[in-house]
This record gives sequence, C-alpha cells and structure tokens, in this order.
Amino acid sequence: LIGTPGSDIEEDVDTVVLRCVTDANPQATIVWRRMGSSDIVSLEESLQFRPVTRKHTGTYTCEARNSVGVSDPLTVQLDVKYGPVIKTVGPDRLTTATLFSQVSFICEANSNPTPSYHWLQKLSPSPDSDAVLRGSDARLLIRNVTYDHQGEYVCRVSNVIGGNEHAVQSETVSLQVVGPPQILREGGNDATVEVVSPRGLNAVLKMTVCADPRPRTSSWEWGSLRLESGNGQGRYHAEELFQTAREDCFEARLHVNDVELEDSRNYFLVVQNERGVDRHPVRLAVREPVPMVVLATLAAGCLVIFIFCVLFAVYCVRTEKCCFARRGDFRPTDLESEKSDMNSSLGRKTPRIDASVLHGPGEAMYCSTPTRRPPHTIMAGGSPEAMKVRLAAMVLQPPTRV
Repeated sequence: LIGTPGSDIEEDVDTVVLRCVTDANPQATIVWRRMGSSDIVSLEESLQFRPVTRKHTGTYTCEARNSVGVSDPLTVQLDVKYGPVIKTVGPDRLTTATLFSQVSFICEANSNPTPSYHWLQKLSPSPDSDAVLRGSDARLLIRNVTYDHQGEYVCRVSNVIGGNEHAVQSETVSLQVVGPPQILREGGNDATVEVVSPRGLNAVLKMTVCADPRPRTSSWEWGSLRLESGNGQGRYHAEELFQTAREDCFEARLHVNDVELEDSRNYFLVVQNERGVDRHPVRLAVREPVPMVVLATLAAGCLVIFIFCVLFAVYCVRTEKCCFARRGDFRPTDLESEKSDMNSSLGRKTPRIDASVLHGPGEAMYCSTPTRRPPHTIMAGGSPEAMKVRLAAMVLQPPTRV
C-alpha cells in the first residue's frame, strides 16, 4: 500500500493518492472499500482524492482477488483536518442580568482537531479596543455579575493544523447589568484609597460609581457634615456626577481647598437609586511640606559628594599617568650623559658605559619599586678628587676601579 499520509491532511488544500500494488498470477483485481459501508469505493489500483475534504475522513481497505483466492486486506486511515466553524453563540444577542446574579454564554463550533475557546470582553465599543479574557471554555459562566462585566463579548475559536493556527471570531453578544449603585473599589471591597496632599494646597478626592438606573442622589459625608453633589460649603465643593467612558458609570469629585492637618480623615461617598444604595470611603492624608532649608541642605550635600568624587577620580588618573611616565620614559643613555657631565667638570675622561649593564640599576633609580643593588668596592689610597669620581660611580654605574 503506497501513499499513506505521514502528516496532517488539510481540507481543500492537500491531495491524497493511495495505490494498492499486487503480485499475483493470474492478474488480480483490486477492490477498495470504506469501513462501515458495504459499497465498493473503487476497482482501480489507485484511490484518489483531489482535493481531500472532510467527507473523505474514514478507514479504507484494499484487497486483491483472482481465481486462486483473496488476499488479506490492507487498511489506511484518513483523518482530514479543517479549521473551526462557529455554529451558534448566545443564548441571545443581548442578555440582561441583575447585579450580583449569575449568567452564562454558550459557543459551539465544528473543527478537527478539537478547538480552543476564548471568551473576550471588549473594553470599549471601538473595533480596535483592548479586550479582557473572561473564560477559556465553550461555556462562559459568570457567578457574581458586577458592572465590570457589562459590555460586549466575542467568542474566539482556534485550532492548529500542520503548525499553522486557524481562528475565527463570533459576532458580539452584549451583557446589560441592572441594579443598585456600586462604587468601584480599587484593591478589593475592604480597601480604602488614600490621597496624599501637602498642607496648604488643594486636594481632589475622586471615586467612580456605576448604576442602572442612573443614581438619583449622591453626597459626601465626613464627621457630622453632609454635602450634596453640586453644592459647596467653605473650603469644600462637591461636583455633580458626570458620565465616564464606560456605560452606566459616573465619576464623583470632592474638592478640598487649602488643606490643613485636621482635614486628614475618611470622606464617604453615598450614592442611591431606585434599586438601592452604596457607601464607600476615600482617605485624605495631609502632610507638612518639606522646608526649603532641608531641600537646600540636601542639594548642597549631594553637590559636595559629587565634587569630591570628581576630584578623587582626577587624582587617581594623574597618579597613574605619573607612575607610568616614570617607568617608561627612562633611557640608559640619560645616565651615561649625567656621568659624562660630572667627569667633564672634574677634567677627567669618562669611559663608555654599556647600556645593558645599567639596565638593572637604572630601573632601581627611576622606578618607585625598590630593588636590591649590587655591592660596590672602593679602593683605598686615592686622592679626594678620585674619591669623588668613585662616589659618583657608586650611584651611576656598577663597580669600577680607578
């Protein structure tokens, strides 16, 4: 049996040709059948699918027969792959749910191999908006509906054939949430947002509330005071609720002018509509401003440290260059020149000094690293002038007899 597929077969892309080769005498007849059916598929040696489709999926048998007998059947399995096709999504294009209730969506698709499902919630109605992954199953179940779940959803179905991804996306389904107001909590239901402001400046406290139907009343409360939205009292002013980019969501703002230390406290936003009420705090923390003297002192300290670091770096660089110059610029001929100058002043002729001999002592004189010097021998009985020459030789050259 020749032509058995060795990799994925993709619908409407690949071609399959199966050949059943026989060796018989007298010549045999080929019979192709599909398992599960008694009908003969073909009596030809080759069974061809150009192109292959999903309806060709199945197990095929090939057997040969002549007047002598019938061969054992050979089988081949065709598993035709195809990308996902969404059948249904819903249950409805628009679903209305009560706040804190349960809701579910279903997405059904056909594909081979089995597809993956992803439920995505659009953050805004625009086509290019970002999305939030809400589920990874064919059925999306939201057990505790909040206003965060309100919006449009799409079902994305995908599979992989021959290393390539095939994906489709459903039409949008919408979820409408109705119920009492819900003030959005950052960090959890018990978390309190803190606003920090230096003393003497103006502070703005902001919170977002969602409600359907629209809030009927809203106010700010602290201590024994209550300030309705749209009103002001002394240094305090509460703005009217205004619509945000999110559907059925509004922002509330409380302005506190020229804040003092005694303004540090919790301020509660209270919102009410026909279905209920919600109340949640935001905290204002007033701090003493940092004195200018402290800021100037810190700046001066940082400047001094910076200057010290620069000077230290310059010192290190210059020290290294100096040491390098003293090590690399010395030449033995300089020592011979100094010796000749001294002898000329004494009226004596200076013998030539071999530079290779002076190499060791020269390094000892002109390098900061001390080395051991060979001992010098001084002959007795000479004149003071000769002694001066011998002393010079002790410093400038190896031992020399005069």
